[in-house]
Amino acid sequence: MKNIKLKKFTCFIVTLLFMLLVKLPMAFAQEGANSYKINATFDENKKILTANETVSFKNTSNTTLKDIVFHLYPDAYGKAETKPQIGGQPDELSQEQLGDITITKVFVNNKKVDFTQKNQILKIKLDQALQNTEEAKLYIEFTLKLPHGTDRMGYFNDIYSFTNWYPILSIYDSQANKWDENPYHPVGESNYAESSNYDVTLNVSKDMQVASTGIDKSIDVINDKTKTININAENVRDFVFIMSPRFKVLSKDINGIKVNSFYYDEKDEKSDLCKKRASVVLDTAADALDFFSNKFGKYPFKEFDVVETYLSGGAMEYPQLIQMGNYRFNPEISYENAEYMPFEIESTVHETGHQWWFSLVGNNEFKESFLDESLTVYSTAYFFEKKYGDYCHAGTVLKFRMYHYFGFQENHALNTSVNKFDSWMDYSRTIYNKGPLFFEDLRQRVGEEKFLKILQTYFQKYQYKNATIKDLLDVIEEVAGKDVRKAMYSAVTSKDYTPKNISLSDEERNKIEKELYKNEVLSKEKKYGLSLFSIDAKAILGEKIYIVKPHDLPKEDDAAINNFIQNMKYKYKELNGNDENLIVKYDKDLTDKEIQNENLILLGNPWNNSAFNSLNSLLPISLSKFSLTMKDINICNSNVNGRLVAKNPYNKDKNLLVIFWSKNGNLDNLIETSIFDDARTQFSININNKKKLSGSL
Repeated sequence: MKNIKLKKFTCFIVTLLFMLLVKLPMAFAQEGANSYKINATFDENKKILTANETVSFKNTSNTTLKDIVFHLYPDAYGKAETKPQIGGQPDELSQEQLGDITITKVFVNNKKVDFTQKNQILKIKLDQALQNTEEAKLYIEFTLKLPHGTDRMGYFNDIYSFTNWYPILSIYDSQANKWDENPYHPVGESNYAESSNYDVTLNVSKDMQVASTGIDKSIDVINDKTKTININAENVRDFVFIMSPRFKVLSKDINGIKVNSFYYDEKDEKSDLCKKRASVVLDTAADALDFFSNKFGKYPFKEFDVVETYLSGGAMEYPQLIQMGNYRFNPEISYENAEYMPFEIESTVHETGHQWWFSLVGNNEFKESFLDESLTVYSTAYFFEKKYGDYCHAGTVLKFRMYHYFGFQENHALNTSVNKFDSWMDYSRTIYNKGPLFFEDLRQRVGEEKFLKILQTYFQKYQYKNATIKDLLDVIEEVAGKDVRKAMYSAVTSKDYTPKNISLSDEERNKIEKELYKNEVLSKEKKYGLSLFSIDAKAILGEKIYIVKPHDLPKEDDAAINNFIQNMKYKYKELNGNDENLIVKYDKDLTDKEIQNENLILLGNPWNNSAFNSLNSLLPISLSKFSLTMKDINICNSNVNGRLVAKNPYNKDKNLLVIFWSKNGNLDNLIETSIFDDARTQFSININNKKKLSGSL
């Protein structure tokens, strides 16, 4: 028996040590955390949710409390001027567009008590003051009218979004000796709560697909019309759910985390397209979760939901769930060299970043929105920099270092509270544009390694807690020293903050401009296919290009062509470091093998360029001394010139650029503009210097 007991004890010790030493990918309930038990029933016909919640609350304020305060954020939807609509407020609302929450009963420790409901605040008067460390059980009954619309909370078509929908405990400020009673401000965001534990039961229609914070513990079908879902969530700052009978779900596992992409199935011929878009969003969210876990600290929850809705104006973050707008991007395009990053892709990364900066490390978004929003904007650009390189349009170099001096010198310091901003535009310029410069400034000052250590330390210290700007500055001092803290304190408090140390040198700027041009040309090639940019794409890829000129030309034409050749050599050298693969030949010297296997720029016309003549009948536009023929169009060739891009008829992997004219002289304009045109244009024809035809074939 002694040996058996010893083995059991040894096993227990080994298991305990393993749990202490290994960071397990799950969230554990915090000791002393507040807890919510909510039971809610939704009436689809009336758009009314009836619910009750029981909140176990512990007074940790170090003072005696005579009342307890809850935020009633749904009341912000009660009138146009307070409605939290992303991007701006409406002038007026119909009755259907109004939403609100009505408190009907409140009990404290099983005793009915008086309460007031005013200015988005529920204030509960305690019959007996609550001492420090004492606990109270609060019971609240309420009804919620869900507004119609495409805002964060509401319904549109058959998608129902329940966000900031229930009475949520305010936070007591021990220094100011009062509860936080700030309303949900129309500009920015105002979420502010403690991490808590949730046990939520939803009674909804049987056919509803529900995305939510937390994990489904049970789903019970009650009858032909109704089902009950029980959901548990631990250490979360808020609880939301979004549902629809039209949702379909794609899922994948990333390091033990189940990532779900809920999407709205439009059925019929669009069903496959909807699925493809949802799949791209799923992969993006999984990549972002993995990246941020490795860079900042491990994502502790078992599930993460990305939900397509009709949300207008942007996207929105919640614990374990992000609310997206309606997807409209092209899922077939690779975004590695994209001239722009689709909003849906960038916002998926951004809202996933908020799982670290807001959901796990919280802050008072009303007072210090810079702390989570600006850091998340920066984290998003940092993700794209590491995934696609310095020249990605969504990355740090272009967002912050290349263009940081354009319009970012706002009249607000970064620590400005949201109620000081006059509009969403005012807020965005400070928080979205200027705020992230703080973090690039910090990275340039301390270097990549210390920068990441600062963010990792900040995450470790304040995970599941609420941090302040002072807390972030203290971590900066701890890792990087007092001088850096002093500089960053000035950055966050000064209205005139303009970081000079992130500016690019002229050499860096020139290099970036070249790379941008390369990315632009290659992305347009992928997006639109064959165009007048296609020869540039071949040059960028370093392929051989043969410029074929007629061997017998008037001097005035020969001079224009030579000028064109010099410009092409300069461009090729700029793009590739040398012009060795740009080869100039007379038509009479070009071999049949070269005609059939290379990229060609043909100059002249079929009667003065033998290489052109050999391909003329195989091109989508053919030229003679008397006419130009294109599809069913026949144009008299008295004075016609233009450009055409086509595939080499003998080798579809190679391109042709044909620059042609029927009259000698005055070719400068034609030559100089030959490879700069609309990305969707395959040909451009000028007739008698008056009429112009262009388009694709």
